[in-house]
Amino acid sequence: FADAQVIPAYQLPGPWPVAKRITAFLSDFEELTELGLSLMHVSIAIGISFICGCMLAALAHWVWPLRLFIDGRLTPFLNAFSGIGWLFLAILWFGLDSVTVIFAVTLILVPFTIINVRAGLQELDRDLIELGRSLSRSPWRGVVKIVVPLLVPYFFAALRNSFGVSW
Repeated sequence: FADAQVIPAYQLPGPWPVAKRITAFLSDFEELTELGLSLMHVSIAIGISFICGCMLAALAHWVWPLRLFIDGRLTPFLNAFSGIGWLFLAILWFGLDSVTVIFAVTLILVPFTIINVRAGLQELDRDLIELGRSLSRSPWRGVVKIVVPLLVPYFFAALRNSFGVSW
């Protein structure tokens, strides 16, 4: 095992150099601006991927002709294409700007959302859905009052995974 005493400081700095660097980082307006831009890129990419992933998972669940395409072709393709591949493709298409970052991160995150939400949709309690249909004439009310609350844990799992992967 390596000991912190023999590892060079540039590889494993002590608490004081780290504290000094954090203080310098937080007091530099340019670095805080860069942090804000990074947070903005990540937030936009997570939002877009969450919306697209939820829509694709719902389409795969409720529109059976699209199920094979989304579950059998699109999701495996998006999942198998590497992050660096999406980045190079985005650079070729859009150049070096914010759109490139958001596009690449979004396409990396979409499969995580599709897989999580699709698992939640498959685990829905059919008896509760039928109960909702019998108690209300509005199908949207059943979705809002029954389906969405049942999917909340899967939404949070998708968002947690997306946030971790996006960094």
